[in-house]
Amino acid sequence: MRWADSFGDSRAWWQGVALSKITDFAGEGASGDAAVLGDYGPAKRTAVLAAMVHAAQEKARDDTAEMFCRRVATLTKRARAELEELKKQQQKVTEALIGNYRQVLEHLDPQGPAAEKQAAALEMARKTVQDAGGFDEELARIDGVRATHGDNHMPLVARHFRKDRAAMLAMTAVLDLKATSADDSVLRLLDYVREHAMMTRDHIPDQVTVVDERTGEKRPRTFDTSFASENWNRAIRDRGHPGMFVRRHLEACVLTYLAEELRTGDIAVAGAAAYADWADQLLTPAEVAERLPASCAGVGIPGTAAAFRADLQERLSSRCRATDAMYPDLADFAIDDDGRPSLKQYRAAPPTASGQALALALRDRMPERTLLGILARTGHWLEWWRRFSPASGSDPKLKDPFARYILTTFTYGTNLGPAQAARHIAGVTAHELSVTSARHVTTGKLNKAIADVVDAFTEPDLIKAWGDGSVVAADGTQVETFIDNLLAETSIRYGGTGGIAYHHVSDTYIALFSKFIPVGVWEAVHIIQGLLDQQSRMKPDTIHADTQGQAPPVYALAHLFGFELMPRVRNWKDLNFYRPSADSRFRHIDALFGEPGRNVID
Repeated sequence: MRWADSFGDSRAWWQGVALSKITDFAGEGASGDAAVLGDYGPAKRTAVLAAMVHAAQEKARDDTAEMFCRRVATLTKRARAELEELKKQQQKVTEALIGNYRQVLEHLDPQGPAAEKQAAALEMARKTVQDAGGFDEELARIDGVRATHGDNHMPLVARHFRKDRAAMLAMTAVLDLKATSADDSVLRLLDYVREHAMMTRDHIPDQVTVVDERTGEKRPRTFDTSFASENWNRAIRDRGHPGMFVRRHLEACVLTYLAEELRTGDIAVAGAAAYADWADQLLTPAEVAERLPASCAGVGIPGTAAAFRADLQERLSSRCRATDAMYPDLADFAIDDDGRPSLKQYRAAPPTASGQALALALRDRMPERTLLGILARTGHWLEWWRRFSPASGSDPKLKDPFARYILTTFTYGTNLGPAQAARHIAGVTAHELSVTSARHVTTGKLNKAIADVVDAFTEPDLIKAWGDGSVVAADGTQVETFIDNLLAETSIRYGGTGGIAYHHVSDTYIALFSKFIPVGVWEAVHIIQGLLDQQSRMKPDTIHADTQGQAPPVYALAHLFGFELMPRVRNWKDLNFYRPSADSRFRHIDALFGEPGRNVID
């Protein structure tokens, strides 16, 4: 990070320039090499290199913060594992202590045989302890068991942090950390810990003397440790030293919560990208006020708080009334006297003869096609490959751009990789495929290519069925002739031949999309983001998701963006159903909401 910063403060160079432009320049530079940059003019070359420096400085900070967070997680995991191992080791000690304690109780029991001779009973109890190892040994064992009792691994964390402690504290001095909220207690304690980092004593005061800015008086200020859990607060203090912190435990506690707040965004790294201050990306109140009316109108929700609330209440009321009205006709849905809903098991009807005949006919008319042939066909029809081009925006200087882009899409869409693809496809090298992907394909261009494919689904006259049952192309050509002509025109020499019918276009969509599909795309937030970013003419208004989409914040986002969220709801019988208002009553489904007056939305 110091080496990257030695080039200068790149944030000052790019002040006032849109982040997207900086990202484009940095991506263009990263996808090229010395020969490519050598063809640029001096001004363009300087801009590209400056953007690459900016990206490198951001990445260095992100990587440093990420390594710190991962290291803290690893060391904390080791502390938990040590606690479990200690519990296993202490099990035998615990059993021995219980046995010894039982003997002591037997000797001291007033109803026991030795009760008449108290002195003899005490002597026998002492002898039992001595035989077990002595009072000091037994007390040490008891303290050891107490230390591992429960699930408190915090006292063990500091020992695992010892090796990386110096590097972690040095990292906090290099990164420019700032709190993203008014609560900066972790950073205050971090500064305090760093001030005492070179000391060897075990305890440091839990308060400092500050000067009142108005009166000039000195007064003590105790550090706020309310951000830490109860177990951590017990670990960082010593009852034998009131008003003091246990220094090594305090360091481990502060570094642990620093990693946690970096992950949650409560602490940001200035000059980073992934760990930057999320608040810097928000609109100002003035910008919100300017854009809100048009945004709400476009989504179809009211633009004022009172109207927004009334609209939601009316939506819920109308849905409840409709459900109540149709309930008598719902043969498969029932609500018992306790208000628990249930669905009858649905059994599918056996396939009809006509359905089986249709399946056979479809199989006869749709023989298996190669994926490469599908890509070639849709590329010829829709020309989605024209979305790809060099980062400079100029025309591709490729001998056969159509074939190169088709092969590159196949290589990365199937996750085959350039080296393996080149081994199995004649006439192209791994270098040609990798360079085409790096220099000509971006996520933005892929989104536009996907939109071309999706838009094709809105054109139902590409291939249509005529009354006599024969399938023809839009211009009247019989399908087989139509496909053969296309194959001849495209002149794709790689991967064999094979036709494609219109309903195979979705395979191209999958091949394109799989190149950049993000991890966790199944979560509803990512689905919403994908729908917001998609650039096709289609305007989907309903999201079907699995159980990962079942979360109140996701429902709220979907409503604010104008989508209907329809996830698979886990354990829906056990959820609470809420009345639109306290006086809402329903004839058939009232038991669903519990007792009158309960489960009412505030």
